[in-house]
Amino acid sequence: AGNLDIITPVVTMFFLMFYMFTNLALIVLRVLKPANFRPNFRYWSGFTCLLGFLLCVAIMLIISIPAASGAIVFAALVYLYIMQFGKQHDWGDGIRGMKLQSVRNTLLQLDGNGPFHHKNWSPNILVLTKFQCPEDLSGAAVLEEPGLLAFVRHLKKGAGLTVVGCIITDDFETGWQP
Repeated sequence: AGNLDIITPVVTMFFLMFYMFTNLALIVLRVLKPANFRPNFRYWSGFTCLLGFLLCVAIMLIISIPAASGAIVFAALVYLYIMQFGKQHDWGDGIRGMKLQSVRNTLLQLDGNGPFHHKNWSPNILVLTKFQCPEDLSGAAVLEEPGLLAFVRHLKKGAGLTVVGCIITDDFETGWQP
């Protein structure tokens, strides 16, 4: 007959990892603040999720460090396998969402009334140029003056923001023609 004492730590690790990753997902959602994330549990907070995450990690290490390490390595391998060979999806990922949320929060914290120092200045350049569009509009537009962007890059020296735009002129009666 089999010895259950051998498999018990492994099963326990996977249950704890399930709760750990659930808490981690809730922490990420708390940071990203998506519009459709509205937890209605009375005692829910980011602190309880962080506490749950840390407790799961601590309990895993207290039970068995080798089993916890093996379970974490196994989860990392499954994650890497899914990232490499899994089906492509179009709903984004959490890391990119956190980066975009961080940029959004930083931009919202900027105000035009605060102190300004000349060392913080960086050029923001608007480039208006022509694009060549394919006749059937199925492909990407091609920049007619690629040297213009290289010139702007040299002007900025790696700082600031470049916005590239194209003014489309057309006849209202005939519509836009590429």
